[in-house]
Amino acid sequence: MIKCRTNDGLELDLEASLQYRVLKDKIFSIYTNYGTQEKAILTRVAIDAISDTASNFTSNNFFQNRTMIQKKMQKDLEERISDSTWHEVVFF
Repeated sequence: MIKCRTNDGLELDLEASLQYRVLKDKIFSIYTNYGTQEKAILTRVAIDAISDTASNFTSNNFFQNRTMIQKKMQKDLEERISDSTWHEVVFF
């Protein structure tokens, strides 16, 4: 469960799942930068990306445009995960 807020201040409890893949040519970078904390850091980056995106929309947007918000969350999540942790989001 991800706790976050909408742009107009409504508290949201979001449930999300994702599958990811390690970028093969970045395995050494991942290990040297994150060591055994890889999963914890990846989880934190994902939660932050989803929360940041949610805060750009109003509560009304969540009722009327859920599909559009999900697509934006996926795009933002894919970019942040790829740039920050050298992983690829396969499913969101």
